[in-house]
Amino acid sequence: MPNDPGTRQGIYDSVFVGRSRNYLPDLIPYYFPIRGFEIYDGPIEVKNLKFYDFPDDPRHPNSSALGFLLNLNWQLAVTSNVSGLVFQNVSTRIQFGTGSIYFNRLDGDLNQVIRDGDGSLTGEKGSWLATALPVHTMNSCTPKPEYNATHCPSSIKYGQLYIRNMNTSGTVFPCAFGLNCLGLVVRRADVASFAHNLISTPHTDVPFYFQPLVIKGKTYTLEFPYSTPSHLILQPTNFDMEETLRVGICYPPGTTFRVAKYSGLYRFNYNLQQASSLSEAVQNASRSFYWDSDTNMLFIHYKAGSARSGQSSVFAYCANGDQCDQFWIYAYGPHVNDPAYPGRCPGAYPKYAEVDTSSPPVIIPSSSSSSSLTSSSAAAVTSGETAPTEDGGETTSISPSTSTSTNTNSVVSTSSSSRATSSSSSSSS
Repeated sequence: MPNDPGTRQGIYDSVFVGRSRNYLPDLIPYYFPIRGFEIYDGPIEVKNLKFYDFPDDPRHPNSSALGFLLNLNWQLAVTSNVSGLVFQNVSTRIQFGTGSIYFNRLDGDLNQVIRDGDGSLTGEKGSWLATALPVHTMNSCTPKPEYNATHCPSSIKYGQLYIRNMNTSGTVFPCAFGLNCLGLVVRRADVASFAHNLISTPHTDVPFYFQPLVIKGKTYTLEFPYSTPSHLILQPTNFDMEETLRVGICYPPGTTFRVAKYSGLYRFNYNLQQASSLSEAVQNASRSFYWDSDTNMLFIHYKAGSARSGQSSVFAYCANGDQCDQFWIYAYGPHVNDPAYPGRCPGAYPKYAEVDTSSPPVIIPSSSSSSSLTSSSAAAVTSGETAPTEDGGETTSISPSTSTSTNTNSVVSTSSSSRATSSSSSSSS
């Protein structure tokens, strides 16, 4: 993790021009995507930017006004957000990793995320765009193939799980190091058939670190193609009070454990007690673990006990600045670090499979067929007026009213259907 918790990088009140009348020979490599602002690392705060003239160009496919660092092997902070964006003559507002020669499907390419603070990017205040993979989406999300992304409502909360391999004695890649090598398989329990394959962060000869994007409140299982490391550290990141995450890890049969909770890197809190059932471990969240000897799965149910606070709480990784909760797992047994026992648990599913219970997005057809807002609806968006819902509540309709984009591939336009969204805070989770 970065050593500067609560800090951020930002760009404000700026103009980006993709193509101008100052025609010069195109010196950009063929097929290299052109982008106005490139998101990397973070947290990144982008406010009040104007993008002009980023048209489609067959010489530079996957170009966009906003993009991500190419060949990205490090994950991005989930607290990065944008607001106050204006687009004019922009064909594609943002582009996520595509698997082309400039997006090599490294761990960072597979875990990209950005939050739309005010709706100026997506038309939906507080919503998210994430890499279009089943592990990052839910029923309540909407596919955005024009961006290679999934668009999820503000009700979904993203976090990160920082995984450190502290004993690499049994860690051997099953192939010569390269993009097709496998360091870790992450599965979300309600889409367990999808294997989220990671190399390592950053990719090195020995996979030390992993940092998958996670959805808070969900269950994830970790499978290693080599022997599960005998010493692992798990650190849930960007979690607030009462938010949860359940993690299951495959170990060889006959393994015993010591699991300790730390706050910060070396501030010992207590040893977790072994629970007799998963429900007991859930009941005693963050204070016990459960070992299922039938499936060889170790489970830890995490529940954040404090909120991020302070002047930079929106961008802080954990509560109290750098005091992140960590779980140090020590595994003992005759088959630990034995290459003959890779960290796979075929019996974990369907036993621990879950169901995505989120509701599909509500689609409200636009009443206007033109590409611009009517004066009355524009005034409502600008003033933040609310409209009553059928159940008597209030919904704020957010449209990219500051945008004058002529692109038919924009995430949201008033000539297409848009999702009804609840008024929500634009602060990042």
